[in-house]
Amino acid sequence: MRGLRGYDVASAYHLLLRNATVEGGTRPYITEYMNKGYVSTPDIANPQVETKAKAGVTKTLEYAYDDDAVA
Repeated sequence: MRGLRGYDVASAYHLLLRNATVEGGTRPYITEYMNKGYVSTPDIANPQVETKAKAGVTKTLEYAYDDDAVA
């Protein structure tokens, strides 16, 4: 629909699928997400910096949206 041409569709899909399933790349906690279906948010007593938390709800929604786009 956007008129993008001149690339290998199979290679692009393989890259997207790999990024969606390999731990340590663009998706931290992907193993937990794949096993449980969500990313948990552990209780952190007196968190000092919010960005150090796992952001479970945010990550779960992000991964679900991305998975839908890849599908």
